[in-house]
Amino acid sequence: MSDYLHEIVEFERHLLKFLQAHQEELQSLYKQSSDVWIGKEAVYRLYDQSFKVYNIQKWSQDVPELLEQVSKEPFHPILREMIRNGTNQTFETAYNSMWYTKAKPIVDLFLHLRFYVEVALDEIQKTDKKRFGSPSWYLLLYLWNMQYRETT
Repeated sequence: MSDYLHEIVEFERHLLKFLQAHQEELQSLYKQSSDVWIGKEAVYRLYDQSFKVYNIQKWSQDVPELLEQVSKEPFHPILREMIRNGTNQTFETAYNSMWYTKAKPIVDLFLHLRFYVEVALDEIQKTDKKRFGSPSWYLLLYLWNMQYRETT
């Protein structure tokens, strides 16, 4: 087994143990995101052009804070950019004229993170045999830019 493949297999074991150990936190985050006053309101407020869409940023910071504990490896560059653009944003009235451009990254990040939490909870329930090769498991690996690839 190549060193790279060994690294991924070890990472997978560590990731699964982490997710299992933090299942209650993940379930709590998922439940929060499903609450009408968090998740559904966030999407509604995007269309309503309400500054209240900015309220979901706290939840969108909690998920990466939890998942950063998995590894010292940085998140995938796309996710890092989404976190940068979708958190720590402050509403200014001047943003009303460019509403969609300013609010969309906040909602996009929320929806992506909610999906990742849902996938993590699903993957905890699977047997090892069903997990390996699963697109949703590979999606979780991609959070840290871990991927199976040909090695020579």
